[in-house]
Amino acid sequence: KVSLSHLFIWFEPATPEDKELTELALEHWEGRYSHPIFSKEGGWPRKIQEYLNEKAKKEGYPYPRLIPFTPEEIELVRGKFYV
Repeated sequence: KVSLSHLFIWFEPATPEDKELTELALEHWEGRYSHPIFSKEGGWPRKIQEYLNEKAKKEGYPYPRLIPFTPEEIELVRGKFYV
């Protein structure tokens, strides 16, 4: 068995304009580990995947830098945690 020790760090926006960036920081810091396991849909957090795919496209990469989970990988990981 493998387990995950989860350290949650909270971010608050410094200004109202920082709200979207703060949400992205939370998804990057926490969501990339917890979303594949604890979310209903599994896989990477949507905002992180969209952001990194768009960034890769702008930088000229022919493929996404964050490879999406396959349906089989989602089933393998989602909901698998030990308490």
